[in-house]
Amino acid sequence: MRWWDGREWRARGAAVGPPGDSTPDAYAIASLATALLVIPLAPIWFGVRARTRIRESGGTRDGLGIAAIGIAFGIVETVALGALLVALLVG
Repeated sequence: MRWWDGREWRARGAAVGPPGDSTPDAYAIASLATALLVIPLAPIWFGVRARTRIRESGGTRDGLGIAAIGIAFGIVETVALGALLVALLVG
């Protein structure tokens, strides 16, 4: 199979190979799961840890979006819990 590399036609291999297999990181899934179970702070920790592991994996792990959703839900849950505690203590 021939392909154009921008300067000339080449006969060896393709410029872009098939997409690599990547699996969602377990910490990203745990982040989303703990967020859906309304366990404050856990989704934030799992999500930050997942994002670090995904970046360091070199493309073998996926799930940045899942981790981001878990972190966002975790922050919302933590702020809501803090507001609820303040409301109960003050009033």
